[in-house]
Amino acid sequence: MLRTGPGVRLALILCIDPGASSPGALERSLQEMGHAPIPCDRLADAIRALESGPVELILSASRLSDGTAIDLLDRMRDQQLEIPVIVLIGYASVEDAQAAIRHGALDYVTMPPRAEALRLAVSQALRLTELRRENHDIRRQIETLRVDLAGEVLNLRQLERQAIRRALLATQGHRSRAASLLGISERTLRNKLHLSPELIVTARRGRSRV
Repeated sequence: MLRTGPGVRLALILCIDPGASSPGALERSLQEMGHAPIPCDRLADAIRALESGPVELILSASRLSDGTAIDLLDRMRDQQLEIPVIVLIGYASVEDAQAAIRHGALDYVTMPPRAEALRLAVSQALRLTELRRENHDIRRQIETLRVDLAGEVLNLRQLERQAIRRALLATQGHRSRAASLLGISERTLRNKLHLSPELIVTARRGRSRV
């Protein structure tokens, strides 16, 4: 979501509406809310708009001249686009809206929409977009942290093996003395040697030098 000034937020909203009853009314309502509508009359135009750049919300009439809102939702699912869709319906088209919701639409609004109903639906949808973005960022941070921690664990293990190898060489493979030098018990050292068999070879080499 873009910012246009202190405390002001601007959302790019794709509006797929033939506007047969009141052309431009939906766009004007969104502009009054402080958003930036991208008007489209046809499904093909909307798909091109989605391919040209990201939007944060889609308002689509349930029936268009070259398709339906369900066609749009199916296309978005195929392309793995997670953009909330609000379906615009007439009072006699509730079944269309329910079918669209079954295909993944977030909500529907009857046309012409009441100002408060439209504002509420848009606000909730944009909040969902924001939460999805936050969740994505959190997952990315967790993955980065996991990789970093894995690297640290690997480095610590490497350092531990190096310390054991040096202790065994310094004590000519004498495990009791090596354990004492490392500050661990002989039993702990045996367990670590069991997990790292290559260190046993080091211990044998140490003894062969005696």
